[in-house]
Amino acid sequence: MITGGEPLLFPEKLSNLAESIRTVQKLAYGNKGKLFLYTALADMLPNYIRYFDGVVYTPHSANDVHSLLKANNFLLDYKDELMESKSLRLNLFPDIKKHIPDNTDLSLWKVKDMQWIKDCPVPADEEFKRVAELWEVE
Repeated sequence: MITGGEPLLFPEKLSNLAESIRTVQKLAYGNKGKLFLYTALADMLPNYIRYFDGVVYTPHSANDVHSLLKANNFLLDYKDELMESKSLRLNLFPDIKKHIPDNTDLSLWKVKDMQWIKDCPVPADEEFKRVAELWEVE
């Protein structure tokens, strides 16, 4: 899993990192593990989804809904080429969900209704590691 800050602020570096992770996985383990991206930027998904087995997208504002709808339409149009064995998860907070038109086809996504939890603890069965800052805005 690759998560924030926001990985898609550095799309070329992110794609290189994803390819490097895949190479190391194959060399070290003889197989290809699953690689997921957590992001809040839908604009870049159509160009970079190919590097990942799945995406978890969380829009943070009503303005993000337009980007979600645009990316969703693209993914629906090219689902046969892009979406085979991909996992798409969409986390929606109530104040964002109300901005998505009722007739929107979200069939590619597993939609999860979210509630904000302040200082949310890491689940007992998961482990998160912080790495040094990989990239800086130039």
